[in-house]
Amino acid sequence: ALWVATVFSAATGLLGTSFASFCTLRFCMGLGLGALLPLGVTYMNEFAPRRYRNTFSTWGWTLGFNGGGAVASIVGLVFTPKWGWQALYYVGCLSFVVVLLCHFSLPESLQFAASRNRREVVRRMLCRLNPARAALYRNPEAILSFPEPTDSRASIAYLLSEPKRRITLSTWAACFLLLFAIYG
Repeated sequence: ALWVATVFSAATGLLGTSFASFCTLRFCMGLGLGALLPLGVTYMNEFAPRRYRNTFSTWGWTLGFNGGGAVASIVGLVFTPKWGWQALYYVGCLSFVVVLLCHFSLPESLQFAASRNRREVVRRMLCRLNPARAALYRNPEAILSFPEPTDSRASIAYLLSEPKRRITLSTWAACFLLLFAIYG
């Protein structure tokens, strides 16, 4: 999602020369931005200690969202008069540095690795996350239990099947309207 937002931020500044191209590129950038919040909260909840999950998610979302809005307005006030609206998108594509840091330093999601049956990856991550129990995780006879079934892959079709359809569509609509109100 951060890759998408970064690439389309640069593309909007460089290629958004007409109303149609600007709207198309901005929409694609919005897809990446819209996915960042739920993915970030999910990722944080997966790795945060159980008793701090809600606190970490709330502060991460609140600080990032409010801080980003404040910095964006300052950047807009300072850069737009000198270099035009494109400067906002060029500054936005500086997230390329964050993309690389995240891509190479953050571990893969445990649930994602488990859903792909990558047991050794899961064992290594668990050892890294909880060194006190590393001996248990390294034991090849230890059975790792995962609450999600690994026999089916997550997909849009699954999200739109019963009984998930109503929740999926209402969540998508709420997120769309929220982001439209903020970024529109």
